Amino acid sequence: MFDYDENDPLEIAETLAQTHDWEFNRIGEDHVAIVIEGLWRHYFLSLSKSSLDQGMIKLICTFELTSRDKYKNNLFEVLNSVNQEIWMGSFSYCQEKELVIFRYGITLTDLFGFTHQQVSNLLNRTFELCESYYPVFQMVYSGKSDIPGALDLALGGANGEA
Repeated sequence: MFDYDENDPLEIAETLAQTHDWEFNRIGEDHVAIVIEGLWRHYFLSLSKSSLDQGMIKLICTFELTSRDKYKNNLFEVLNSVNQEIWMGSFSYCQEKELVIFRYGITLTDLFGFTHQQVSNLLNRTFELCESYYPVFQMVYSGKSDIPGALDLALGGANGEA
């Protein structure tokens, strides 16, 4: 058995990963990596703690886009459109690795610890955002849809007249 700190967000994340049967790997004292299989892709989450003087928790979730024909300029435009819609974190694109990256940071204080529910909400919300917006990014990246069409289709916008 190991010492368990119920306020350590990384240990809470490991417990959640075990509960959900997600693959995970503890990478040192300050980092845990988790793989979540979604409907569209595998999402690679990285949760890390900065040093105490910086007092931050950083969450990164990455996923791949696939296409023979790549429309990267449109992808940057749709990333900006999506980032204007979300309140938590932001999406970016790494051209070298052809990955969409979702980033979110939380400032820690000595006064408050993390709860199981807070970490669960953070991981679930991140997964939901990535899973919801993956089709938007993929359709625009592959040239199968324009930005308004991809956003409407993926987010349930109504088309036509009743």
